[in-house]
Amino acid sequence: MAVIKPPYFGTAYYPEGWSDQRVDEDIRQMKETGINVVRLAEFAWSRLEPEEGKYDFGWLRRVISKLDAASIGVILCTPSATPPIWLTEKYPDILPMDENGRRTTHGARLHYCPNHEVYQEYIEKMNEALVREFEDAPNLIGWQVDNEVYVWQGKGCFCPDCAQKFHRFLQQRYGTIDKLNQSWQLTLWSQEYQNFDQIPLPRSDVWHHPALKTAWMEFQEDSIVGYVNRQYRTIKKYSRKLVGTDMMPAPLVSHDKLTKEADVVMFNHYNDEENLGNVFFWFEYLKTLRSAPLWNTETDPCGNGSTARQAYKPRGFCTVNSWLPLMFGGEANLYWHWRAHRAGHELMHGAVIDAHGRPTHTYGEVRQLAVDFASSADFLNRTTVKPAEIAIHYDALAEKLFLAQPIAAEMDYQPILRDYFYEPLRRAGQRVDIIPPSHELSGYRVVISPLLPYINEELYSRLYSWMEEGGIWIAGPLTGCRDAAGGQLDKPLGRLEEWAGCIRRYALAANKKYPFDLDDSFGGKSNGAVWYDGFQTAEGKAAAVYGNSSYELSGMAAVVERQIGKGKLILLGTVPQNDLLLRLSEVDTTGRAADTEHLPAYWGSDNLLAVSRVTADGQAAGVLLAEFRGQKGQLQLSGKAEDLRTGQIFSGRVEVSPWTVMVLRYIE
Repeated sequence: MAVIKPPYFGTAYYPEGWSDQRVDEDIRQMKETGINVVRLAEFAWSRLEPEEGKYDFGWLRRVISKLDAASIGVILCTPSATPPIWLTEKYPDILPMDENGRRTTHGARLHYCPNHEVYQEYIEKMNEALVREFEDAPNLIGWQVDNEVYVWQGKGCFCPDCAQKFHRFLQQRYGTIDKLNQSWQLTLWSQEYQNFDQIPLPRSDVWHHPALKTAWMEFQEDSIVGYVNRQYRTIKKYSRKLVGTDMMPAPLVSHDKLTKEADVVMFNHYNDEENLGNVFFWFEYLKTLRSAPLWNTETDPCGNGSTARQAYKPRGFCTVNSWLPLMFGGEANLYWHWRAHRAGHELMHGAVIDAHGRPTHTYGEVRQLAVDFASSADFLNRTTVKPAEIAIHYDALAEKLFLAQPIAAEMDYQPILRDYFYEPLRRAGQRVDIIPPSHELSGYRVVISPLLPYINEELYSRLYSWMEEGGIWIAGPLTGCRDAAGGQLDKPLGRLEEWAGCIRRYALAANKKYPFDLDDSFGGKSNGAVWYDGFQTAEGKAAAVYGNSSYELSGMAAVVERQIGKGKLILLGTVPQNDLLLRLSEVDTTGRAADTEHLPAYWGSDNLLAVSRVTADGQAAGVLLAEFRGQKGQLQLSGKAEDLRTGQIFSGRVEVSPWTVMVLRYIE
């Protein structure tokens, strides 16, 4: 038995669909390719328990033993995403119900209600049996719960169980129906309820109250988190291995909540060359959630698709895409999947080998990736991603609030955070963490909280103390403007007006036909976007004012700053553009922190993703770099560095070819 260490380079595998002879050949090819871990059994319930109470684990035990003989590790999955037909026939109310009272049918996946108690009991029995059977497998490295849990159809299950539990959810939150009526201001339109059971579930054909819609999505989130946590706990009763659940870049269920009880953060993503840069935001977020490993458990090796293959991706894309999780500090990159299916819902999805056992067109890249991961393993395992000095708040509750009430016509929450806040800082060479509101603030020089409508007392307190100790908080626009239910506060921005020493006079939604110009205190000119708050300053100082084209807001402050202890609060009335955010963050346009002596050891063009690595004592160790737009790039090094993939030595100005990855270790 070989000891399997990160970085893990692997794939999902479905031996239940193939003969023993083909499984043997697949494992031989996996070993030859350089695969060192596979995921198994995530949809195999009908093979693991073909009849109620009759488990058949023999076939899976044989596969795991063969993989062990080939020095390939295993991540075992709970099969709860696909309840078998004998179970859904016996308990048809396991199947989720849509808003019109229709239950779905067998034949897909994730076809269950997360609140169905009987279903959860069956899952517990299956999971307990699985863990007891396989916990001693020498090549088992971890457990995956379910698969890509999400809010069913984007709306959730509307069955009687969910309705009853939703009403109890509201009762626990508000205590009395009078408090709910008051919080939601239900005297309007005679909406007042006499008891919680009268509250309807939000249908898409009814103009429902935004607080009801937000609460419903919070309930759906809590239901899914509870469903996953229950499986975590069952596994942990009998297993010492890592456990997590693989998540997509979907907004409605908090990744923070889903990983609270996890030992590993798992992530699945499928991007193409047009939007590959969008996934950087998600990796920056996921790596901050826990002091736990980050595993990219799914991405495609050569093309996404179900019954139709998506467009060809250029040579080198697979290489760059496969390195991304490691660049952001992850331990693993796994493909979906090893051998393409012969039939079914996803028979045209890309794979490492096709359904006939022949290598697909990116197989050469995959084999080279295995070699490069191995040659870089020592460097990756001895260094870590350089800690960030700047953080941006991202909040799953804000996603739900804006879904129910966008506030601004141009509201698109996560893309605004990514394109207007994260990307300018990344392009300027800054390390940035994307953090949930619950995350610790110490260690950050700047925290940016855009579009964070609800802030609880605990976060307000932590932010104020952190500013007093020297932190720079950039808040807004539309931060601190709502209560937990989405209602307006006594003042337009709550306590932020008092803290910033200003009064908000006017609030306007942006119109792209009439952009409002800004003149900032740094001598720069730019336009705002999305939203315009006009401030009248008192104790606060205007850091930017609206210009002559800003109509009624002309001359008013667009950005206000005020000293708080050793730090300061910067209140944004609009979404900043160009270099204004960098100046407010005290970052110059070359990516050097204006107040620090430590200059970056490299400079790169916008089409390069560059992530610095440091040693255990914080010394600069190197940089992982990828060109991700299919264009030539330029890199400027301040010293010498060796590319561990090729052995080449670089210094000074370096030309970077399209779709290239470099693992640069600094040479003293």
